[in-house]
Amino acid sequence: RDVEAGSVGGTLYYEGSIETGGRYTFGSHGGEIELVLPRGMDARVEALTLAGSIDVDYPGAPTEATRAEGIPGLKEMELSFTSGQGSARVEVETLGGRIRIRSQGGLQ
Repeated sequence: RDVEAGSVGGTLYYEGSIETGGRYTFGSHGGEIELVLPRGMDARVEALTLAGSIDVDYPGAPTEATRAEGIPGLKEMELSFTSGQGSARVEVETLGGRIRIRSQGGLQ
């Protein structure tokens, strides 16, 4: 399964399954991207923003993004984590918006 969604300035919201071996790509120029992902999914998640923020509330994921090496003068941030074996790919990018990734039902 391949899912691709993009926005120039609006909000992107995805809540659904992540199928084994699938590829999920979400991108925005300036809008917020929010992903609500199933607990125990089998996926590698990679998030990158050039001038925005990344917030994650998912079991086993780092709680803070790290500074990425990129264009001088931008506060480029990245965050990645693997759940299960990481067979699916979830890629999230925004130029200046906020990225939020959380688990369905929240952390318990």
